[in-house]
Amino acid sequence: MDQVQSNSPGNISIKLISDVLFIQVDDNFNGTELVKIYDINGKCILEYKAHPGINYCELNVSTLAKGNYFLSIDSENRLRNKRFVKN
Repeated sequence: MDQVQSNSPGNISIKLISDVLFIQVDDNFNGTELVKIYDINGKCILEYKAHPGINYCELNVSTLAKGNYFLSIDSENRLRNKRFVKN
């Protein structure tokens, strides 16, 4: 399972099951959001453009090593972040 910590306002729910990161937001994506995963050193290691009209996405994180990561959702008017641990 995962450990999650919120770093900014706005609801983001994430669950890490096996090698899939399930992400749900409190409102629908409008198609401008970029979902990014950063390693502990701040290097962007995965980037995904969200599909408009839905409030969730699934990311394959099988290539990530065990460790701490940061999920960032960058939209036109806000930035939302969460920390998670891949065990």
